[in-house]
Amino acid sequence: MSGLLPVEFVFFQAQVQAETIHLTWQTVWEWDNNHFEVQHSIDGNDFTTLAEIKGQGTTVFISNYQYRHLDPLSGIQYYRLRQVDFDGTFAYSDVVAINFDKNTTLNFSFWPNPARGQIEVSLPGIPQQPLEVSLTNGLGQVQALNFEALGNKLQVDLPTQLPAGLYWLQVFDRQEKATKPVVIQ
Repeated sequence: MSGLLPVEFVFFQAQVQAETIHLTWQTVWEWDNNHFEVQHSIDGNDFTTLAEIKGQGTTVFISNYQYRHLDPLSGIQYYRLRQVDFDGTFAYSDVVAINFDKNTTLNFSFWPNPARGQIEVSLPGIPQQPLEVSLTNGLGQVQALNFEALGNKLQVDLPTQLPAGLYWLQVFDRQEKATKPVVIQ
């Protein structure tokens, strides 16, 4: 967590529990802390507020907080806290990411893995349009990918400048997101 926040975090974490994502965080102390806004994103860039959790004001004691995201989409979920003081000033926590594998009708397989240059994605049926395909690295950075749809198959071009490593391949339609790990050579 950033040292500029008027709270001292011990941790901020996300865990999958049944069909929900349970967010927990702990502070060692707080100074004029009015509240936390729990914020969520599916792309790591555009966040929306899910809930407001009342802070402790000013305290030198450990405080524990939690929030349960009851209906997350399938795929990688991003969360952050917007900490707001009584005077309205605010700061953001670090972002935490978690992969949530919800039972979904949007499922896919792909090959090759490891991959370089191009991969072929196979969907179980003709997908709803529009579709989006992206790669996310371990830092949560998202790269949109170009593809050509051929019935229930997608020919996906991989950027040549990608560093080798583990990524998350994501396929989105209008309502769902499915995610699988891919190794880029």
